[in-house]
Amino acid sequence: MIDVFNAWRRCAVRRAQSLSIPEDYADMIDVFNARGHQVYGAQLQRVGWILGLLPSALTLDYFKGTLQPSKTLKFYYDAIDKGLESLKAQHPDEPFHLVGHSIGGWVARGWLSERASAADRARVLSLTTLGTPNREPPPDSPLAKVDQTRGLLKFINENFPAGSVPGVKYTSVVGTGTLARFPSLDVQEMLAAISYLPLGGAPDGLGDGIVPWRAGIMDGSESIILPDAKHSGFVPTAGRAIPLDVEWYGDAATVERWGVVLDAAEAEAAARAAAASPKPRGGIFGALLR
Repeated sequence: MIDVFNAWRRCAVRRAQSLSIPEDYADMIDVFNARGHQVYGAQLQRVGWILGLLPSALTLDYFKGTLQPSKTLKFYYDAIDKGLESLKAQHPDEPFHLVGHSIGGWVARGWLSERASAADRARVLSLTTLGTPNREPPPDSPLAKVDQTRGLLKFINENFPAGSVPGVKYTSVVGTGTLARFPSLDVQEMLAAISYLPLGGAPDGLGDGIVPWRAGIMDGSESIILPDAKHSGFVPTAGRAIPLDVEWYGDAATVERWGVVLDAAEAEAAARAAAASPKPRGGIFGALLR
């Protein structure tokens, strides 16, 4: 999910993991509300994922692995725009944060760099990815040619790396709460191995259960490693998501551990604004001129 949070403890835009919808993140939104942030999520529905991605799955670019986000992710960009419209209606001049969970993190990068207007881009203080597969698998890995994103992540990494939008604080938050091992008699270790192999190139190591930690770090960004965090606090279904009793990126205690980057981005923006403002002249002449 992708969230837009307006800054100065007021709001944000959130982007989601695959097939997730805003309602799945209700508990996480409550956590941010308690912090003083108003949250505006990308307005997606589960059927929207299928209908949005289906046209691209039937193209030559899909089979060649050369999909481009502006075409393939238009449905997602539109959903983000709707969330941002709600934010701007209530806070027309406020800066805001972008927070993306899972693939929502690299979708956020694409939206910010190629879809957001110059005026909206200038209002973004930070972009934080939570458990996002930000890196492609190593080229020498056995499944390197099996690109699950069919070229989307490669395009975004090549064209919209961390720092591509000046003034935005880019941060990667990754969990290491799940050890993958293959082969293993432990179901959780085996499931993690199946997920880590295509994303990170190896069926072992640490990650959040879905994304291996190295794959979760965006080149050029700051990073926060959360030793016990799992990928998600729920399982999406056709109806209501099934909640999980685990430590993950969206629970209250964990949000406080990475939420400091939002606070830091606001402090840095305030410092830049103060430095750019004209200084009053000192002494008696300054007093007379004021």
